[in-house]
Order: sequence, then C-alpha cells, then structure tokens
Amino acid sequence: GSIQEKIARKGVTVTTPVRKNMKDADKINDTLLGKRRKKIETVFSSLERLGIQKFRSRSILGFESRLESILLVYCLMLDKARERFGNTLKYSLGSF
Repeated sequence: GSIQEKIARKGVTVTTPVRKNMKDADKINDTLLGKRRKKIETVFSSLERLGIQKFRSRSILGFESRLESILLVYCLMLDKARERFGNTLKYSLGSF
C-alpha cells in the first residue's frame, strides 16, 4: 500500500495541502494547517540559528552530544522566553 496507509495503521493522520490535480481530495482547513506549519517552521528556524545543520561529528557519540546540547540550549531559551513573553514561540531566540 501507500505510505499514508502504513502511517494510518499506526494511528497517525497526515494532512497535506490540496493540489489542483488531486481527485476526490478532502477539503481541509487551510488556516489550521498554516498555523501548525508556522509553529514548525519557527522551531526549525530557531534550531538552524543555533547551528543544528552545521556541525561535523567524527563519531556517533560526538553527534549525539552536539545534538543534545543544541536541543538543551533551545529548551532553556524557550523556557526563558515563555517566562518573559508568555506562551509563545515568537520570541524564542530573542537577545538572551
């Protein structure tokens, strides 16, 4: 079967934007999809600014260590931003 069928068997729903050439496509709420996409892109952008794409590791241990340290820094910065600005991702990488 298709990838979506395999994912659906595990209880995950995949929502994709409707294309012009799709037959019998279910209409989805583009506003809701846009809000979710914005949050995901904000997190990815913040992680990129912390250097998640630019590190070169010589071992799996080095890779894990670097990845965990970047995620820890991001979580700490997000927590501090939430203390200052409330429950938002908007200021997650402000001047801290």
